[in-house]
Amino acid sequence: LGYQEKLVRKLVNELNRYDHFFFEIQNEPWADHNVPVYNIVNKDDLLENDWTYKVDLASEASLEWQAKIAGFITDEETDLERKHLIAQNYCNYKAPLSGIGENISIINFHYAWPEAVEWNYGFNKVIGFDESGFAGSGDQVYRRQAWRFILSGGGLFNNLDYSFSAGYEDGTLKNKAPGGGSAELRSQLKVLKNFIHDFDLVNLKPDKISIIQAPGMIPYLLSDPGKSYGMYLQAVGMEKSQLLMQVPDGSYTVSWTSTLSGETIRTEEVSTKNGHLILTVPFEDGEIAIKIEVLEE
Repeated sequence: LGYQEKLVRKLVNELNRYDHFFFEIQNEPWADHNVPVYNIVNKDDLLENDWTYKVDLASEASLEWQAKIAGFITDEETDLERKHLIAQNYCNYKAPLSGIGENISIINFHYAWPEAVEWNYGFNKVIGFDESGFAGSGDQVYRRQAWRFILSGGGLFNNLDYSFSAGYEDGTLKNKAPGGGSAELRSQLKVLKNFIHDFDLVNLKPDKISIIQAPGMIPYLLSDPGKSYGMYLQAVGMEKSQLLMQVPDGSYTVSWTSTLSGETIRTEEVSTKNGHLILTVPFEDGEIAIKIEVLEE
């Protein structure tokens, strides 16, 4: 531990001048000495080495060690110019965590589900989808994972990208791998980045009440109620549907964005009646992003 402390403090000092990163203490700390707690499919059995269907947590000894390392980082930065966020990788998929270390700013999950945000939102920390993969090599699944997670209130998404390899440093490899990655996917993730950064993020919160009915659609919504709404809709066997929302009476601008190209499909002005807003929703490749903003008088 003494050598580890010296290494950590050395790294913290050498890296302090940079502002474009955060620390994560350990990758998948549950992998070697795991504590199985939850089956993500409709079963209760917790089999050993069954990581694709269950959630494992790190052992008490691992958690104690990670807290110690986070303490070294925080202590070493006390008198340094910059203070960096510290992330802890808690588990795969989703789980309601029992507590967060006092020096931890980012709660990271691998292969995260939107419930990872919902169940841990009360900690008031950044919640991260910290690794994608093992769901095929196509772009669609990872694009949709990113949109679902961020529009549920997640704070970051990063993905394993198998298109980068020796000889393919430009990220153009067509790789038969357990995960995805391509120039097309990266451009699609930029669409999400641009979409979400077009809002006043400080005021957006996950919204479970403004959508009254979304037939044939799975909705994910962030809002500053009565002012702005950011929405991702995924179709389930539908090419077109109608969305019914409950919003304060007024006039709004509605913009429809392609999650593939980032192009604005159309923009329209609508008015509510008796607090209800009805939108006819078209889908491109089974999904669409919508921004709704109140028109100031």
